[in-house]
Amino acid sequence: MAQLEVLKIRDVVDSRPLGIMQWVTMALCFSVAVLDGTDTLMMGFVAPPMSASLHIPMKEFGPVFSAALVGLLLGALICGPLADKIGRRWLLIGCTTFFGLLTVITPSAQTFDQLLVIRFLTGLGLGGAMPSAVAIASEYSPSRMARTFVASVFCGMPTGGMIAGILSYMLIPHTGWQSVFYVGGILPLVIAVALIALVPESVCFLVGKGASAERIRKIVGRISPELGDTNRYRFISDEPVRSGVPVKYLFTEGRASQTILLWIPYAMNLLILYFVGSWMPALLHSAALPVSAGIVAVSLWNAAGVFSSPVQGVLMNRFSPGKVLFAEFFGYITLTLLLSTINLSFVSIMSTIFVMGICVQGAQAALNALAAEIYPTNIRSTGVGWALGVGRVGSIAGPLLGGAMVALNWDLSTIFVAAALPGGIAMVCVVANMLMRRGKLLHQRAHDTQTAPH
Repeated sequence: MAQLEVLKIRDVVDSRPLGIMQWVTMALCFSVAVLDGTDTLMMGFVAPPMSASLHIPMKEFGPVFSAALVGLLLGALICGPLADKIGRRWLLIGCTTFFGLLTVITPSAQTFDQLLVIRFLTGLGLGGAMPSAVAIASEYSPSRMARTFVASVFCGMPTGGMIAGILSYMLIPHTGWQSVFYVGGILPLVIAVALIALVPESVCFLVGKGASAERIRKIVGRISPELGDTNRYRFISDEPVRSGVPVKYLFTEGRASQTILLWIPYAMNLLILYFVGSWMPALLHSAALPVSAGIVAVSLWNAAGVFSSPVQGVLMNRFSPGKVLFAEFFGYITLTLLLSTINLSFVSIMSTIFVMGICVQGAQAALNALAAEIYPTNIRSTGVGWALGVGRVGSIAGPLLGGAMVALNWDLSTIFVAAALPGGIAMVCVVANMLMRRGKLLHQRAHDTQTAPH
């Protein structure tokens, strides 16, 4: 029997141009992120007519919004490690189907408690889907393009926020608030069917788990036909096997400080994102601007994310992740303090908010790409899921802190100064991470010099 030629599966993906299957996979992972953004922000648009229809006062909707965010947090924490154990594909399909079904049945809620439970369960599905989507997108991307593709996937979330607004504007006046949920729930079910038909399991995950050679060869053939149509090759992973609970590996093998210094900016940035999304319209209205100013501001904020997310990979490759994140957090802090100290015109305020959105939403895309990059294949979903899950603490805290500042009657300038603080904390962590990585690099160079033959 002829000896098989051994190929590293990562080298196969890296050395080939992107094929149709990979492009389709990226598009469907992007679509899942769009659905995440649509469903998450949908409630904000339908809450007023839903409140009138269900006879639930608007002031009681706070827990309903929070229930979905808590579900997102738990879904990411649970399903990230699960995807590293059982696989990304079916977990992604299952979570997408689950949150689609829950969205469809949301209009059937008749009481506050029913609505609370449905939104919590919807959040579980939403939170569970994203770690698998990110892992699949990362593992089917050549390393030279992985940052760009993962950042572009997360461009789907602000895109989804814009779609939620458009759907609500078009449907609520004509077919009622219920139709927004029907459309928003049917779309995930359609995407789930497409995932079943078109997206294979991550081949890097399968190789690492020791799946059958035939199954691996079929998928490789969709990436590189000349390798998949023959029995001459054996595909291996160059990553060590890791047994036990995946979460522990986020803090071992020298990753503990890196994980902590990723989680803190994650939480701070999501705090900023959800604070702005929840309170910017009210804050601008309190500054004697028209109600329409808040709508324009949030729309520009989401548009900034659509604009900035896809370019993060290019910037990170050109300048390094740390430098890009530092510049974005520094830019956010500067612009927030500018809003707090200077009386600006309407156009200037909207322009400033748009650039702030570029900084903050761009930083979120960069953090997501970084999370997918720093963890190896067999703990990648865990790393992404736990970063997203811990970050959701910030998304829950942002609206609550905004409400507390308003309840304390803080003036607008003081609120904007306070809003700069989480950006400062995130920037300090980014600098600390850069210094730590530089120290390790210098230490390694010194070690290599000492051990090199003379």
